[in-house]
Amino acid sequence: MNKEMLKTLENCIGKVEKVDDAAVKAASDYNDSLVKPPRSMGELENIAIKLAGITGHAKNKVGKKTIYVFCADNGVVEEGVASSPVSVTAMQALNMTRGLTGVAVLARHTGY
Repeated sequence: MNKEMLKTLENCIGKVEKVDDAAVKAASDYNDSLVKPPRSMGELENIAIKLAGITGHAKNKVGKKTIYVFCADNGVVEEGVASSPVSVTAMQALNMTRGLTGVAVLARHTGY
């Protein structure tokens, strides 16, 4: 790495600010207030909380996105893999078509 590149890197690192703890808490509280099983959106919730800490805003808009939804009764309940009964899958699939799920909210925000 040459001196100019190193200086640019050091300059960028010097601009990095501390995570906004209040925004992290607000985003976490907001996620917990949504009508869904706790932590059911997995890594997406973690990303939203980290993004809040970086931007200082509990709610952020992210450009250019796509949502794919796949659901099925594939027998995993009987095998002890799934945490929810088959009826929850059916209810969530129906609620997706009514725009009442977390993914429906995401879709609305993306213009779908």
